[in-house]
Amino acid sequence: MFLLKYSNHFKKDLKLYKYNRAVLIELEKVLDILVKGNKLPPKNINHRLAGEFKDCFECHLKPDILLIYKIEKSVITILLLRIGSHSELF
Repeated sequence: MFLLKYSNHFKKDLKLYKYNRAVLIELEKVLDILVKGNKLPPKNINHRLAGEFKDCFECHLKPDILLIYKIEKSVITILLLRIGSHSELF
């Protein structure tokens, strides 16, 4: 079982979605799966990133709402880096 850590960017991004119930519900589902160490379903389009976010993963919460995170296996932690649309994040 993994622990969750939140970057300052993630906390700031999340405030933009505090009234978007659909995104928050999907985020909760995805985090529950990740914390247990399970694979996300294909609908979340989970994949590894390159460039600035090398060693990180991206999954879709909604068609244009993404979650960027990093798995730190050595400390059994998932670091949540960003949440937002493609245009906001890239």
